[in-house]
Amino acid sequence: VGPNGCGKSNIIDAIRWILGEQNPRQLRANVMEEIISNGSEFLKPLGMAEVSLVMEKVPTYEFEQVEIKRRVFRSGENEYYLNGVQCRLKDITDIFIDTGSGARAFSIIGQGRVDQLITAKPEDKRTVIEEVAGIRKYKLRRRETETRIKTTRENLSRVKDMTNEVKRQMETLSLQAKQAAEFRELSEEARVLEYRILRARTRKLETRRQKVLAEKTTLDRHVSEAEAEIIQAAGVQKALGQRAHESEEALRQLEEAIFRTRTELNQKISSQELIKTEISNIDRFIEKIESETGLMTNERVSLLSQIDAKKAALEEVGEALRLGREDIAASEEKLTGVKAGFAEIRTEHREIRDSLFKTLDEYSSLKGAALGYEKELKELYSKKESIDREIAEAGEEKEHLLSEISRMEQVLSDYETRKAGIREKKEELKAAMGSAREERARHAAENESAREELKENASRLNALNQIEINYEWLPEGIRDFILENKGNGVLGTVSDFISAFEGYERAVESALGEKIKWIVVGGHDEAIRAVDALRERSL
Repeated sequence: VGPNGCGKSNIIDAIRWILGEQNPRQLRANVMEEIISNGSEFLKPLGMAEVSLVMEKVPTYEFEQVEIKRRVFRSGENEYYLNGVQCRLKDITDIFIDTGSGARAFSIIGQGRVDQLITAKPEDKRTVIEEVAGIRKYKLRRRETETRIKTTRENLSRVKDMTNEVKRQMETLSLQAKQAAEFRELSEEARVLEYRILRARTRKLETRRQKVLAEKTTLDRHVSEAEAEIIQAAGVQKALGQRAHESEEALRQLEEAIFRTRTELNQKISSQELIKTEISNIDRFIEKIESETGLMTNERVSLLSQIDAKKAALEEVGEALRLGREDIAASEEKLTGVKAGFAEIRTEHREIRDSLFKTLDEYSSLKGAALGYEKELKELYSKKESIDREIAEAGEEKEHLLSEISRMEQVLSDYETRKAGIREKKEELKAAMGSAREERARHAAENESAREELKENASRLNALNQIEINYEWLPEGIRDFILENKGNGVLGTVSDFISAFEGYERAVESALGEKIKWIVVGGHDEAIRAVDALRERSL
C-alpha cells in the first residue's frame, strides 16, 4: 500500500520477474534490457539487474527458508540461483508449480486483472479453475511426459533410421572388408610371386654379371698379354730392324770392299797384262836387239835386271792377285753367308711382322669383344638398375598397398568401434525405451489417478458451483427470493462479492458469520422493495 509513484508496480514486476516471467511486455518493457538501470545524473548505468526473494515455509520445498535470485545482463544472458547455488529456471518454477504462485498465477492480481478474468474466455477461466483446484501441476507433468514420450519416439525413429543406415553401411563395409581381405590375400600372393620372380631374375642377372666379369677379367688378361706381346714384338722388331740395318750396312761395306778389291784386281790384271805386253815387247825387243846387234851386253844385263825386276814385280802382282782372289772368294763366301743370314732375318722379320699383324688383329678382335662385353655389361648394369628401380617401385607399391590395407583395417576397426558404439547406444536406447515405457506407464497411472481426482474435483467444483449458483446453502425462502429477483435490483449475497486468500476462508467466514448470507441490492430503492417483498414472505 502506498501513494502513486512509490514503486508498488515495480515490486510486483520484480516478484513476477523472479518467479520466471520471460515476456518483457508483462513487465512494462519492450526488451528485457530495459529493466536494467540506465543510471541518472549522479549514478552510472549498471551492467545487470538482480532481484532476490526470500520465503519461509514453502509447502513444496524441504527447507524452512528458500532464497531465489535472478540476474540479467545487457548481453541478454540470464542467471538463476537457488539458495546461492546456480540452477535452472525450471528448478525455480517447480517449487511454485503447486502453490498457486508463479509468474502468471493469480496470486498476483494487477490492475484490470479482475475485469480480464470476468471477461475471459471459457478456456482461460478453466485455466484459473485448474490452478485453483491444484491440477495444473498434473497437467504440466502430463505435458512434460508427453513431450518426453514424443522426444523418445523421435529418438527411437532416429535410432531406427540410424540402425537402418548402419545396417546398410555394415553391408557395404562387410563387402568392402571381404574385398579388402581378398585384395590383401591376392596382394600378398602377388607380392610373394613378384618377390620370387625378382629374386630369380636377380640371381640370374648376378650369375650373368659374375660370368661377364670373369670373361672381362680373362679378356683384360688376354689384352694385357697381347699388349705385352705387342710391346715385346715391337722390341724384337726394333732389334731386328737394327740388326737388319747393321747387316745392310755391313753388306754395303762388304760390297764396297769387294768392289774395291775387284777394281784393284782389275787394275792388277790390267797391270799384269800390261807387264806381259811389255815383257813380250821386251822379249821381241831383246830378240830384235839380239838379232840386230847382240853386242850390247851391258844394256842387255841391265835389261835382264829390269826383266828380273819386272818378273819379281809380276810374281808379286801374281801373289797379290792370288791373295785378292782368295779375299774375293772369302768375301763371296762371307757375302753368301750374309745374304743367307739376311734372307733368314727377312724371313724372320716377315714372320714376326705377320705374327704382329695377327696379334694386332687378335688384339682388335679382343678389343672389339671387350668393348662388346663392356657394352653388354653396361646394358646388364642398366637392366640391373632398371630391375632395382622396379624392385624399389614394387617396394613402394608394397608400402602403398600395406598402407591401404592398414587404412582399410583402420576403417574396419572404426566400423567395428562404431558398430559397438551403436550397439551400446541401441542397448541404452532400449533401456531408455524400457524406462520411458515404465515412466509412461507410471505417468499414465498418475494421469489416470489425476484424471479421477480431476473428475472428483470437477464434480465437487460443479456441485459447489451449483450450490453457489442456486444458493442452496441459504434458507429456502431467501434462496427463492434471490433467484426470483436476481437481475431486478437484487445482486446476490455478500459471499458473492468477497474472496479470501487461500487458507483464510474459514477465518473470513467466522468473522462475517451470518452476514455472509446478507442480500446485496443495487441501491436504496431496491433495498426498500426487497424488504417489502421479504416481509410479504414473512422472512
